[in-house]
Amino acid sequence: MLDDALSAVDGQTEFTILQNLSHWRQGRTMIISAHRLSALVEADNILVLSQGTIVSRGRHDALIEQSGWYKDMYQYQQIEAALDGDL
Repeated sequence: MLDDALSAVDGQTEFTILQNLSHWRQGRTMIISAHRLSALVEADNILVLSQGTIVSRGRHDALIEQSGWYKDMYQYQQIEAALDGDL
């Protein structure tokens, strides 16, 4: 279980950590709690919670196609990262 473990690292370090974890997680269950949604792009199943209730569920691509909090926040974070030079 990773509980917002990538919040204190820059975008490049996050990418490196996630690449290394992707090899390790093959055939395993990994639970990641994250505020930076880029950490969830490769997840098999994403649960979006609001006040303790699941409000959306699915893979990243499916959630991006839907209107809602996940899509809005992901787009906001991508713009923010581009402005900060983390992309």
